[in-house]
Amino acid sequence: MQQRISRWMGLGVSVVSLAVANVSQASCGSSFCALETSLDSQGVLTEPGQFGLDLRYEFVKQDALRAGTKSISQAEDTGEATELKTFNRNLIATLTYALTPQWGLAASLPYISRAHSHIADPIDDPKHESWNFSELGDARISGRYHFDRPHDAPDSFGMQFGVKLPTGDYKGTNADGDVAERSLQPGTGTTDLIIGGHYAYKPAFKQITYFVNAQVQHALAKRDDYRAGDQLSLTGGLAYAYADNAALMFQLNGLNKSRDSGDQAEPDVSGGRFIFASPGVRYALGKDTQVYGFAQVPIYRNVNGIQLTADWTIVAGLTLRI
Repeated sequence: MQQRISRWMGLGVSVVSLAVANVSQASCGSSFCALETSLDSQGVLTEPGQFGLDLRYEFVKQDALRAGTKSISQAEDTGEATELKTFNRNLIATLTYALTPQWGLAASLPYISRAHSHIADPIDDPKHESWNFSELGDARISGRYHFDRPHDAPDSFGMQFGVKLPTGDYKGTNADGDVAERSLQPGTGTTDLIIGGHYAYKPAFKQITYFVNAQVQHALAKRDDYRAGDQLSLTGGLAYAYADNAALMFQLNGLNKSRDSGDQAEPDVSGGRFIFASPGVRYALGKDTQVYGFAQVPIYRNVNGIQLTADWTIVAGLTLRI
């Protein structure tokens, strides 16, 4: 049965740490989900010469204000603007190709639907402001390398590397012509370097796979006086194949994001440290198709200043072998 599970799971997401690399936390609440859906990091390789397509949907509802590690009310928000809410609906398309058992490539592009609202100058001259974006975000091109291991080895490990490109708009405005904060924009305007590594262990004659994944994202330079803070992510998880066509998943996702910098940044209310618990399931619909779903809840949040965060997140996806 384990051989069948590995075969159908091999149809799955071979994007190189797409979820974690896309994470963003900011005062206004722009965000992608901190979740690892890459099967490469779990030691499941795509067959050489094979294309894969992954369509992943994320719903991130950020309406929970926090100051440091504490939950606060809108009345306690002492910033220049009282943050109300940000709804993120992200659709991420990823095309992958396995060159060899060791080398693979991935290209991804997110479509972002984001709605944000706050009250500007809440004490002297309160004014409700809102922005709605529905457009493409920053594209990514990435690769992976798996080190050679004996065919019957219970473990595997490899490297991930890539770039985030400045394809998304970073000068978006609302109906009144007001430019949104840079942290809220669909794109950052910068080219970012992404480097990581992963390790997976699958005990012989068991249906459980354990894996860890670590990754760093760094903006190479400022763009129009803005540079997003560096991100360090660490994920540990397991997959349990309880049937021929289904597996249960569980992850712990950690993220440390440094403060944004530049004249257009808000360093006092950007960055933080987060830990999430993420249970999920994968199910094979057929030889070339599978679906997956995750729910994510925070178990630790420590933000700089006052920021919007999410109490829960939902992720669902469909993977096809082309």
